[in-house]
Amino acid sequence: MATTKQILALQSDQILNAPVIGTKVDLKDSAATQKLIVDWTEPVGADRTLQLRDPGANDFFVYENLAQTLTNKTLGAGTVIADLPEYARLLGRLGGQVLNGGTAAGNNLDLSSTTNASKGVINALDNIVMAVGKEVTGLPATPSGATAATSKAYVDSVASGTSIGWREILLTVSQLDNTNDAIAQATVMFFVNNPISGDTLVIRDGVVTETFLFAGVSAPFQPQIGGTPAITMANLASRINTDSTRWFAVVVSTFQSINAATGTAVVIYRRTPTATVNDRIHGTFTTPADAKYVNFAGQSDYQSSTTANVPGGDPGVGQFGFGRITSSLQPSEAHIVRAEDQVYLWDADAGLWVRSVTLATSGAGGAIIGSTTFDASKGLLTTAGVTEVKIDNSTITFNGSGQLQTLRTQDYLSDGVFGNAVGTVFGDVDFPSFASDFELFYRLSSTTAASQLHVAFEGRLNTAQTQINTIHLFIKGTGASPQYNLKVYAEGSGATPVFTSGLTTAPGVSTAVTVLAGSLSAQPTTNKRFFVVIEAFIDASESVSVSRPYVIQN
Repeated sequence: MATTKQILALQSDQILNAPVIGTKVDLKDSAATQKLIVDWTEPVGADRTLQLRDPGANDFFVYENLAQTLTNKTLGAGTVIADLPEYARLLGRLGGQVLNGGTAAGNNLDLSSTTNASKGVINALDNIVMAVGKEVTGLPATPSGATAATSKAYVDSVASGTSIGWREILLTVSQLDNTNDAIAQATVMFFVNNPISGDTLVIRDGVVTETFLFAGVSAPFQPQIGGTPAITMANLASRINTDSTRWFAVVVSTFQSINAATGTAVVIYRRTPTATVNDRIHGTFTTPADAKYVNFAGQSDYQSSTTANVPGGDPGVGQFGFGRITSSLQPSEAHIVRAEDQVYLWDADAGLWVRSVTLATSGAGGAIIGSTTFDASKGLLTTAGVTEVKIDNSTITFNGSGQLQTLRTQDYLSDGVFGNAVGTVFGDVDFPSFASDFELFYRLSSTTAASQLHVAFEGRLNTAQTQINTIHLFIKGTGASPQYNLKVYAEGSGATPVFTSGLTTAPGVSTAVTVLAGSLSAQPTTNKRFFVVIEAFIDASESVSVSRPYVIQN
């Protein structure tokens, strides 16, 4: 059956109460061209209600709690909408939110406290953490108060305006170049284990490349592999200093934070630091983990102790730390150097790097202004920060009158006395030869075979001394085979010598002979006298010459 259209005309005051209509209604008057189409779909599960109330007041569209889409509608005040991800949610969103200022390149996100001309502040209620590589810029040239942030330029200007401008930490004083008035850029490396013969270390700057080949023997650009990694590092530094045209090297033994095992490392630095260049190292090592270095590229100073394997190939970029040429130096800028644990300042007037002298003081019980060190072997002993005269009877002590007296003395013994002659022998004192030996010799000679002659020199310890520490003298001989026996006699040991060298052939040239305390079987007692005796065993035309002994005693 064909669809039949029926037109229902009602007067304006007629009301249809709860009519049932299909899913579409066209609304228009008889003269209108356009019509309002109300189109819907049969609700699922339950009836839906659409309420249109007083046209003179707000309209209400009430939906069930299901996802709805409202298109092309401007929402008025008090509207509550669902959590839409494209909008910032003031109450917060699970997982956090990202707020972007724009979508095109170079767009910004501007935050303002208020549109009013009288501005407030933007309060950060929690810590602000910058992403890696990001920074805060545009800080004021001068901070507004003690707690206000400021720029690096301001900090540098304040630091350089004082008597000492503290600057970067350096590796070693060797980087402070007085010839070129500069700071040399540097790196540090070390060996965990010895390299293998054929391994190489390469130093380059993009213009010059120098290759050092490790081998069993030393040669130009060929450091010798030593018995330990420390010896090999010393050999490497020596070859760099001898062969390189661009770099120097120095061995440091105090870098425990870099080489925890021994503290030994090689600092390689620019020979002529007049410009910033891309210095770097790499190498081929049979065991890559045996060669370590610190990459200072991009570092503001030389504090880092983070090590890595020396690269196997050319990194292509600089790995040395910063350097500074003359024009960039600031008067009195100060640097702490790690290897020497000292402070050096740039003296712009003298054009020199000078070591900072720490102000020291003294007072009852100790007084502290700075710090200093004392050498206990030279009579000063420091305990718990207080320094006193060392009186351990090894270097200095007090006598019975409370006066200081030195325990260690060093001087020549008495004039020699000849005796115990056998055969036709002669004892003479030769005038010194200033152009050669520079010694006053006692010459023992003979004109007959199988002859003997002795010469004795006397010494004595003072009342506070307890030992002969060292005996020094020179001996030489002439003729076919002159021989001597050096003996030391100490009071309290009688006629038995406390030292004897045994029968020894006298050398043809002046030769130093040394007798140490550990070689003596006893030390002088009672009056603490002693004698050094040289017994000459000579044939005709032979002689033995001996210098006056020089003795250290304490």
